Amino acid sequence: MSERSVSKYIHGNVRALRECVDEAGLEVEDEEFHGVVEALESNISWLEENWGSVDEESSLFDYSHKVRKTASELDVSMEEYANAAFDHPPLFSLSPDTVVGNASEISNRLGVDEGVYVDAALKFPPLFTQKSDTVVGNVSEVADSLDIDRSVYVDAALKFPPLFTQKSDTVVGNVSEVADSLDIDRSVYVDTALDRPQLFSLSPDTVVGNVSEVADSLDIDRSVYADAALDQPQLFYQSPDTVVGNVSEVAERLDIDRSVYIDAALYHPSLLTHSPDTVVGNVSEVAERLDIDRSVYIDAALDHRSLFYQNPDTVAEHVDWVYALEREDVISIPSGYDELSVDPEVEYMCKSPFLFSLADNNFELRLYNGLLLDKDPYMKNLTGTKYKSLDELENKFSVLDDMAWDKDWRERLRDHLPNGGDAEIGNYRRSVAYDQEVIGEYLQRLENQTGLSAEVAEETKNLMSTVK
Repeated sequence: MSERSVSKYIHGNVRALRECVDEAGLEVEDEEFHGVVEALESNISWLEENWGSVDEESSLFDYSHKVRKTASELDVSMEEYANAAFDHPPLFSLSPDTVVGNASEISNRLGVDEGVYVDAALKFPPLFTQKSDTVVGNVSEVADSLDIDRSVYVDAALKFPPLFTQKSDTVVGNVSEVADSLDIDRSVYVDTALDRPQLFSLSPDTVVGNVSEVADSLDIDRSVYADAALDQPQLFYQSPDTVVGNVSEVAERLDIDRSVYIDAALYHPSLLTHSPDTVVGNVSEVAERLDIDRSVYIDAALDHRSLFYQNPDTVAEHVDWVYALEREDVISIPSGYDELSVDPEVEYMCKSPFLFSLADNNFELRLYNGLLLDKDPYMKNLTGTKYKSLDELENKFSVLDDMAWDKDWRERLRDHLPNGGDAEIGNYRRSVAYDQEVIGEYLQRLENQTGLSAEVAEETKNLMSTVK
């Protein structure tokens, strides 16, 4: 077939494809169609050169039908498959049997749900064209060379589909050279790459170059930054300009010595990845909401570094918890917290800043402990170890079954609280009153439970009389 005929039949069938795509509601620009035509012309020319003349009636030209049928057999939308084909035009020429057969055989041999593999291929369309032996061979060789379970590497490749097509020598070479250059145990770097699979495909020059450039710019030892990157893997591939810019701008805008902020960021390496607007915005919003000078909260954050990226809403909720615990006579702020012209509760937290980031379930635990054990209101009821609080509750109620820090303890202890635990714990923070009918229903439920002594029931009844 002449070049002119090839172009004619391709253009004619692409018009049918255009109608098909328009019907699917897929927005494709004319330029994209033009690019597809060029790719298909090149493909047909290659076929003619290597395999002889292509008949004008060949099914190679039936692009619209192939998109419809392949999408149907893969159980994906026509829009999804057409998008994949525009990203990788050879798919327009492949028969549905070939595409579906590849996906089915590969997923079966790798022990992966076919739908999951198809989703990965939609993200990286060249996968649809890969033969089973190629993909399975790549995966198996890498897993064997890196001494990891094949299913683990398959999971990594599903997160970053290009890995399915990368040769073993390339992947293993990347990992080994980076580990050697940065003096990192290879197995440690492999574990890091399994968490961020794109690291398997990055060249050693890129990774080592990033680490070295940031370390030089921040005037820190390269091994120190490498350790930070192992904790926050995206640092291995994040642009040095971005990392250094984040640190420098935050320090300048918050009026902190850059070396001091670098120390804080190395303690919590995720800080190196946060934008200045996020960090400065968090600090400024918390200071405004707590009505304190921003420098006070900055000092608190330098003492407890996670506060730089803690959500202001979370910080505010934890301040509410401290107010609530004091209101419920679980704690009592000691005298002497009157230097900042703010509530003593806020000043106390600024001087014990870990309280701003204490987990909600830890606050809940202190509430249960204080209310159910009828303790005197001391700050140690909040600042003492959570394990001591759990042990005290276990000794009293024997509901933990030797559990340590398990989510079930809350559900079990909640049965000892007003309303059988049906009320949200947030009611305590809002000091929602329990009326006598609710209290009566709870006490009746308590009496019906086995294994709870009359003494516990009486203590709970006395407790309820004090609930606001």
